[in-house]
Amino acid sequence: MSGYIRVFVNGTNEGGLGHETTLAEVVASELGVDPSVIIVENRVDTTRTWALSDGSYSSRFAPNSG
Repeated sequence: MSGYIRVFVNGTNEGGLGHETTLAEVVASELGVDPSVIIVENRVDTTRTWALSDGSYSSRFAPNSG
C-alpha cells in the first residue's frame, strides 16, 4: 500500500493531549494499516453537526472516539 489516509476530526483541541496519536492508532487498527500512514486533521468546521466526541474532554477523548 502506498499513500496516506486522512482523518478529519471536528472541534477537538489537540493541545498536547495525544488526540492525534490516539485517533491514528484506532483508525490504523480498524483498517489494518500502520499508524504512520494516518494523517489526522483537527479543526473546527461549523458546517458539520456537533457530536459527542467533539471537543477535548481531557482523558475522556479516547473512550469516546474509539
